[in-house]
Amino acid sequence: MGEAMFAGWMEDVSEALAIAQAVGRRTLVISTSTGSTLTALTLYGRSAEGVVGTIFVAPNFRLRKGKTGLVTWPGARLWLPLLIGRERGFIPANAAHGHFWTSRYPSVALLPMGKAVRALAARDPGLLKTPALFVFDDRDALVDHARTREMAALWGGPAEIFAVETGHGGGPGHQVSAGDTLSPGMTAPVAAKMISWAKGLDRAS
Repeated sequence: MGEAMFAGWMEDVSEALAIAQAVGRRTLVISTSTGSTLTALTLYGRSAEGVVGTIFVAPNFRLRKGKTGLVTWPGARLWLPLLIGRERGFIPANAAHGHFWTSRYPSVALLPMGKAVRALAARDPGLLKTPALFVFDDRDALVDHARTREMAALWGGPAEIFAVETGHGGGPGHQVSAGDTLSPGMTAPVAAKMISWAKGLDRAS
């Protein structure tokens, strides 16, 4: 993970969209966390042609407490490990969490994430016309969803917010909006909302 680069992530998203467009007639993109940051950036380019809608789940458009700025300062690859340690990690909430999540990673793996968030912050969401659904828990301790709400309000195309309450689940700080591992109680309502919203795209086309 420490070798990942922002440009490489963007290339991966463009390649995935190219594959989707080659095998299907229309594309609906569902992304989460920093994957949503990359998806939003990709929507500005030609590689997003054919995308009829996008669903952002707990999108990372800005971290809480100004953490994004820290990982984008000049020379961060050299001094970041000295400031916050060579590795970051968390204690899994259960066995499945430990199996499916990467619980320890190099601190420099945060750098491309910071670059992605900073790059998106410099763009105008009003230029994006792709219909979007924003799914998140406002209590998310990692991501600042006040910014998510701003993005939805400024979005140039149809935009809808589906605010959830992950209860005692949601992983570290209510960041995981659905899924049997950390938010099993939200899986059915979130899935139902996504399906209903996606069917609305068919009616609008």
